[in-house]
Amino acid sequence: MAMSEIARYRFIVSEGSDGTPYLSCQEMEGGLKILADGWLNFLLKPGITYERAQEIAKFLDANISYIQYNPAPFEHIPSDKDRMGPVH
Repeated sequence: MAMSEIARYRFIVSEGSDGTPYLSCQEMEGGLKILADGWLNFLLKPGITYERAQEIAKFLDANISYIQYNPAPFEHIPSDKDRMGPVH
């Protein structure tokens, strides 16, 4: 049975090839096994400036201790929220 994992990450501001800022998670003490071959990026809403992205990263660093991964139970039954799809 798969186990939950937690890991510490910090949030850093990166820029796309067009200069659009986005946030990346940088592992601090070994990362989540599920991300062993990649990383998480958070794409910000259009119009967010680099300076604002830095403020958001600073806020997240100050308020998020760990990122946790929980595998879904084998018998997972989708809820109404799952069926609705992503929130925009």
